[in-house]
Amino acid sequence: MFKFIQSIFDAETMGEEIVKTNVKTYFVAKEMHPNGSRLEWLIATYCGRMRALRQQFTQFDAEYACAKFVDIPEPDNARALGLSLLHMERNDIVSNYPKFSNELNGILAKHNQKEATKTADPTEDSIKKKPRSYPAEVIIVCDNCGIKNKIPKEKLEKKHIFKPVCAVCKAELKLDS
Repeated sequence: MFKFIQSIFDAETMGEEIVKTNVKTYFVAKEMHPNGSRLEWLIATYCGRMRALRQQFTQFDAEYACAKFVDIPEPDNARALGLSLLHMERNDIVSNYPKFSNELNGILAKHNQKEATKTADPTEDSIKKKPRSYPAEVIIVCDNCGIKNKIPKEKLEKKHIFKPVCAVCKAELKLDS
């Protein structure tokens, strides 16, 4: 109760409370649907937060926002989603307290290092043999919040009609021609 009252007056505490609430929501979703998948629990958390904020969203929005955290082990996946939602909800807090961005980037970097050290399977080898001029996806770092966004090749081929936006802060991403 004290943290809640403190969060009214202290933005950093409010940021922590927002993240903790999303982590709790993830584990409540897991408890309510024990046969679900990590993606389903992450999506339930995302949807719950968007409904609480009275934000409009689609199932695609939820899946897109959550997919990057599916392979991260618990509880880091829930914490990463909570930090991501904090970036969307209260960018002012994230701007004033870079520890939130640093933590999110740290979780993602830690996960990416573990993925890189795994043994390559034949599917990955076939992807590596694809021509370099046609990547399956491009990673664009958001100038606003610093988060890495994966843009699929299909979207890049339609860049005359596709305007990519950051999955976290919804800022338009710059495509270099």
